[in-house]
Amino acid sequence: MEPLDKTEQTALSLLLQNAITRFKVLNLNARRDDLLDPSESYSIGEVLLQHVDFLDAVQYLTVDEPDPALLRRLSKLDSRQGQDNPYSYWHFSKLLIDVRSLEKQLEVLREVFNDLNEEFHGRRQLEIGRNRFVGKWEPARREQLVKAMEIRELEFRKETEVLERYVGNGMDAARKIDDHYSWQLAKVETDINDWMERFDREKDDIDSRLQKARAKKRQWDEMKGEVERIKEEVAQLEVRERTLSEEAEHRRMCEKFAVRIQAWWRGVMVRKGFGKGKKKKGKKGAKKGAKKGKAKKSKK
Repeated sequence: MEPLDKTEQTALSLLLQNAITRFKVLNLNARRDDLLDPSESYSIGEVLLQHVDFLDAVQYLTVDEPDPALLRRLSKLDSRQGQDNPYSYWHFSKLLIDVRSLEKQLEVLREVFNDLNEEFHGRRQLEIGRNRFVGKWEPARREQLVKAMEIRELEFRKETEVLERYVGNGMDAARKIDDHYSWQLAKVETDINDWMERFDREKDDIDSRLQKARAKKRQWDEMKGEVERIKEEVAQLEVRERTLSEEAEHRRMCEKFAVRIQAWWRGVMVRKGFGKGKKKKGKKGAKKGAKKGKAKKSKK
């Protein structure tokens, strides 16, 4: 049975609610408890209440989201609706659950039956094919396997012979290579020893030369210091010589200009007639002598 959609659930809920309302209206009759059903087992009031409860249960089971008021009514069922009442909610729910459980079991059994039936037919067909073809196919297959194994055996033997030759050649080559590397190793060890001896000799030679070079460097440093000291002394002597030369030149120039100044002054004294060079009247000889002396001084 397919589940109802939302519209169908709403319509069914309205119909059930309308029927429940009608039953409740009938239950308003004051003589409902005095009247009995045809079996005279229940009163009309009890029958109406059972019908209302039954419709409430149907509405609860058919609607996905039942009304909370409906849930409260179902939780407050009359104690008279027990397991022996065929119209009670419990009896209807139990029957409905049993029916649904049986339907599910039936579907499961059908699926299991279909699976077993398919498996049986498959095995049956396989058995038929095996009986029909295996009897003829197995001898041919065995013969093919024997031939294939013989071919593989021959190939394996050939491959084994090739590998044995390859391994033998490899061993010979390995021995030759080992001999060659042993000779090379001995040669390298000899070369290393020779180089170590040469290194020791050259190291001693270089050490002695280095010591000589250091001694010579110290000697050159001392000589360089001496040369620097001599250069400083020469520079001092040159400065002193230059100073003395300048002083001598200054003295010579002073003496030269002093002589000129003295000569000029004597000439002035003579011309002006001051001091010893004063002119005397009446003495021509003295005048001439004075002129001659003046001429000589001017020549100088």
